[in-house]
Amino acid sequence: MPVVDARTRFLYRCSLAAFAATLVYTFVLSRVLPSELASPLGGLRTPIIALELAQSRLDLLAVLGAPDDPGRSSRIAAMLRGHELDAGYLVVYNLFLGLLLWALARESSSRLPLLAIALPFCAAAADAWENVILVALLATLDHPDALLKTLAVATWCKWGALAVATAAAGLGLYGLRRRALGTLALLPLLTALFAYVDPHRFGELLSAGLVLAWISLAVHAASRARA
Repeated sequence: MPVVDARTRFLYRCSLAAFAATLVYTFVLSRVLPSELASPLGGLRTPIIALELAQSRLDLLAVLGAPDDPGRSSRIAAMLRGHELDAGYLVVYNLFLGLLLWALARESSSRLPLLAIALPFCAAAADAWENVILVALLATLDHPDALLKTLAVATWCKWGALAVATAAAGLGLYGLRRRALGTLALLPLLTALFAYVDPHRFGELLSAGLVLAWISLAVHAASRARA
């Protein structure tokens, strides 16, 4: 196993701490956000993903329910609570990615991780923007068209930045001859493309691709943190 210098090892350890915080936040959000859609919406199963990818008022009705749906108000309240917590979530998961890219840039001969360090900041900004739009959208569900267009821009800026940043980390792993882990880190590029082409069918792949990719990055970080 290669020996990394003390500063790089420290960065990997910090990235692992941020990854652990991300896991905790993910669990908490899974308990706060709605767990089921009001009605079926293609292949989408996760309400928060479906809300982020909503393209029409009909999509919103499938996520939250019709005005006479007795569960509608509780779903909206749960979404609002989740978006309050997301202010911390977007910090820790982008901190994980940014610190890991920094560590990879120090360890790897590839310049891509260094060039991609700004992308987690872009993703965090896009996520914060997305949250503002979603809160406004939940307050004006009868006239959502303009907000839905803006939401699409913020959402795909976020997912796109995360996919490219993660892929850059994967290419950094290739430079370290960790090809299996690097290949997994490239997955979000593919899943984001599929989800962009057909959100209703492939939208769930967005989070699935990132989960697998980030686990591979965390595995590498763990191996270097004790090197």
